[in-house]
Amino acid sequence: NNKQAPGWAAADDKFDFGPVFRSQMIEARVKKGISGGHRMTLQGLVQAMDEPATQDLRAVALMPILRRVLGRPRDADLRGALDLLSRWAAAGAHRRDMNRDGHDEDAAAITLMDAWWPRLVKAEFGGIGTTAFDRLSAVLRPDDVLPEDLPEAPDYDDGWWGFVSKDLRDLVARRSVRGRWSRVYCGGGSLASCRAALLSSLSAATKVSAASLYGKGDCKSNPDPACSDQNRPTVASAVTMPPFPFQNRPTFQQTVEITTGPATPAAPVPRKRSRQPARQRTHRRTSPNFTG
Repeated sequence: NNKQAPGWAAADDKFDFGPVFRSQMIEARVKKGISGGHRMTLQGLVQAMDEPATQDLRAVALMPILRRVLGRPRDADLRGALDLLSRWAAAGAHRRDMNRDGHDEDAAAITLMDAWWPRLVKAEFGGIGTTAFDRLSAVLRPDDVLPEDLPEAPDYDDGWWGFVSKDLRDLVARRSVRGRWSRVYCGGGSLASCRAALLSSLSAATKVSAASLYGKGDCKSNPDPACSDQNRPTVASAVTMPPFPFQNRPTFQQTVEITTGPATPAAPVPRKRSRQPARQRTHRRTSPNFTG
C-alpha cells in the first residue's frame, strides 16, 4: 500500500504519486543506516520504522522549501509562526504525547500546521479557478484528514504534498526539478506573488483555534491533536478496544533476521554390527533463526 518501484504504474484511482511519499521517512533512515558499507542492526531497523510512525510528513518534507520561498517575513507574528513550525520540523515533526498527559508536546505547532495546510494548498493552486480547484479537490482531497472531518488518525497516504513540493521547487530551482511541469502555479510564477499568497494563508491559520479544529466527536472535552489523532479501531464484533495513541502504522510489524546459526554437534549415527563408537560430526545449521 505504498508507492511502487520506478517504472511501475499506479492504480487508476491513485492520483498523488510524486516526489513526496510517506515511505521515504523510513527509506531515508535505512539508507543512512547502511551507508558506507555499514550493517544495520535489528534494533536500528526497528527504530527506522518506529520513529516515522509519529511524524508529520508535511512538516518533514516541506518546511525547508517553504522557508526558502517565504523568506524572513517583516511581520513579527508571521516570523514567530514560521520559527515555531521550523523548530518542530527540525526536531522530527512528531505528533505524540510522550508523558501521556492527554496533550501533544508540540500541540501549538501541530495545530498551526493542521490549520495552515488546506489554506496553503488553496493559496498555491487557487489560480486555476474555483471550479477547477474544487473539482480536483473532490477527486483528491488536499489532505487525508481535513479540519471539517471528525477526529481521525492521519496516515499521509493521499494528499497534495508532492504537488506542493514540485511547484515550489519549480519556482525557485526550476532547472534541478525532474519532470517539471509546463508552468508554475504558485503566484503565477512570480516569487513575490507566491510569497504574499502563502503568507496570507499562514496569517489566516494563526487565527484558527484548537477548539474549532479538534473539538468534535469524542474530542469535544479535549480539543487537542493528541485526542484527534488517536487510532480508532473498527468494531466488527462484540469485542471492542478503546482508541490508542497515534501511530502511522497501527498494524502488526515484523522484523526478521536470517542467520546460518552457530555450530552444533550432530546426533550420533548408530552403526549396525560394529563395536566402534559412532563419531560425532559438527555442521552448521542451514535452517534460519527468526527473531522478531
